[in-house]
Amino acid sequence: MPESTQARPLLTAAAMRAADAYTIETLGIPGRVLMETAGQRAVQIIAERYGPVAGQPVAIACGKGNNGGDGLVVARALLDRGAQVHVLSPIPASGYSGDAKGNAQVLHQLADAYGSALRWTVVDTPEALPGTDELNPSVWVDALLGTGLSDAPREPLATLIRHMNAHAAPTVALDVPSGLNSDTGQAHPPTVQADTTATFGAEKVGLRVGAGPEQAGTIRAVRIGIPQHVLHKHVREPGCALGTTDAYVQAQWPERTRQSHKYNVGMALVVGGSTPYAGAPAMAARAAVRSGAGYVACAVPASIQETVAGHSSAFPVHAWPNRLSDAADVLQQPLGKARTLLIGPGLDPETAAPVVHGLLDAFDGPVVLDAGALHVVKERLASKGAAPAPWILTPHEGEFARLAGTKPADLDAPSRIHLTQQYAAEWGVTLLLKGYPSVVANPEGRTFVGLAGGPALATAGTGDALAGLIAGFSAQGLPPVDAAACAMHLGGRAAEYVAAQQDARTLTPLDLIEACPHALDAPSSHAA
Repeated sequence: MPESTQARPLLTAAAMRAADAYTIETLGIPGRVLMETAGQRAVQIIAERYGPVAGQPVAIACGKGNNGGDGLVVARALLDRGAQVHVLSPIPASGYSGDAKGNAQVLHQLADAYGSALRWTVVDTPEALPGTDELNPSVWVDALLGTGLSDAPREPLATLIRHMNAHAAPTVALDVPSGLNSDTGQAHPPTVQADTTATFGAEKVGLRVGAGPEQAGTIRAVRIGIPQHVLHKHVREPGCALGTTDAYVQAQWPERTRQSHKYNVGMALVVGGSTPYAGAPAMAARAAVRSGAGYVACAVPASIQETVAGHSSAFPVHAWPNRLSDAADVLQQPLGKARTLLIGPGLDPETAAPVVHGLLDAFDGPVVLDAGALHVVKERLASKGAAPAPWILTPHEGEFARLAGTKPADLDAPSRIHLTQQYAAEWGVTLLLKGYPSVVANPEGRTFVGLAGGPALATAGTGDALAGLIAGFSAQGLPPVDAAACAMHLGGRAAEYVAAQQDARTLTPLDLIEACPHALDAPSSHAA
C-alpha cells in the first residue's frame, strides 16, 4: 500500500539539503521561492497561534545563513500585517549572501515605507544587545542557526539565545530551535526553548529524538514547494525515518469483505506464560484481537492453563506438559493454522530455550519475539539470514543491550535510529527498539519512529500489549515493519486517548487495549 502521503518523512540535515538541491537544480524551483514560501507559511502559523499581529512588537533573531533569510521573509510579512518588527542580526543587511541577500535587500529598500515599524540592530557583540526597555516583544522568532549546527552556539548568539529563553514572550523557532542538533536531538547549551517550531519541507529527525521534543514545543511541518515524492525518496537515506500517523495506520489496516472469515482474516498464536506471569500471554492475546486478528489462540505451560483460560473466553488456551522440552510437537494443530506466531510474553527465560527453538524450527511464518524469548535467540541471530521466517524483535533497552553485547548506558536517544537500522540489517530482522521514542526498522533500512504515546506507557504490561498488537496486524498479512509500526502507533494513540479521559498515571495495559477501538478517532496531540 502506498505510504507517500500517509507517513511523515523525518530527514537528516544532509537528506534535507539533498532534497533542496534536487528541487532547485533539477526541478528548477528557485531557492528564493522556497525561502519565500517558508517565511510566509511561518507567519500564518504565528498569527494562528498567537493572535492578530497588527500593532504587536515582534523580535526576529536572524543569523547569517539561509535560516536568517527565512527570518527576513518573516520580518517583511509581519510588517505587511501591521506588526512592529525588530530584527536582531550579527551583521548588517548588506552583509548577507545567497538567497538571504535578496531578502535583506528587499527589506532595506522598504525601510522608508515601513518607517518606525522596522528596526534593525546589529548584535555583533553581547554588549550590543538592546536592554529590556528597547526589546520587550510579544513574540520572539528564532532564525539564527537552522540545521547547520554541529557545536554549541558561540557569542554573540549565545547571549541572544539566553535572553530569548529568559523572556516571558513565546518563541517560534524556524526549522529547528537554535542550539539543537537537527540529526541527533542533542541540545548544545544554550539552546532555544521554543513554544512552536515551524519546520520547513519535512520534519528533521532531531525534533523527534533526544532533547528535540522538549526544545521544539509544538511542531508544525510546513510545505514549501518541495514535492512529497522527493522527500520520500530521500527518507531512504541512513539516519532518516518515517513518522507514524493515523492516516498511515488506516491505509495499512486491511478492510474486511463479505467473504471474510476468521481464518482468511488471519490467526495469531500467542505462546508464553509462567507461574508468576500467567496474565502476560492473555494480555497479548486480547491485544491481538483488538488489532484485528480474525482468530487468536494462546499456548501456555499446563500448570497455568486454567488460570490463563479464566482471563477471557474470547480465545482458546492450548497447553504443553511442563516437563516437555519440545512444545511444538503438542502444538502442531494450532501452529498449522496460525499465520503469525508470538513467542515470549511471560515466558520463563530459564526454561524457555527448548520451547523457543523448537517453535522456531517448526513454524515458517512471521514470528514476533518478545520478553522471555529474547533471552534465548542471541546466538541464533548470527545465522538469521538462513532462517525461513521473518522475525520481529521487540526489545526494550536492557534486552537490546544484552542482544547487542553493549551497555544500556550506551544507547543514548540520539543514536536510536542509527542503532535500530544497524542491527536490523546485521541480524536480518525487523527490530523494534522500545523507548522514547520507539523506533522500528527492517533489514532493508525502512524505518519508522513512533510519534504517538508518551509517559502514560511507562507501566508494566504495555510491552505485552504492544507485542499482541503487532501479532494481530501481522496475522492480517501486513509486512513485518508495517505490522510493528502500526502497532506502535495504535498503542500510543490508545494511551493518549486514555490519558485524555483520566490521570495518565493510572493507565493499565487493559485500559490501553480496550481503548484501541476509539484511539484513531480521538484528537491527536502531535501536530502535523
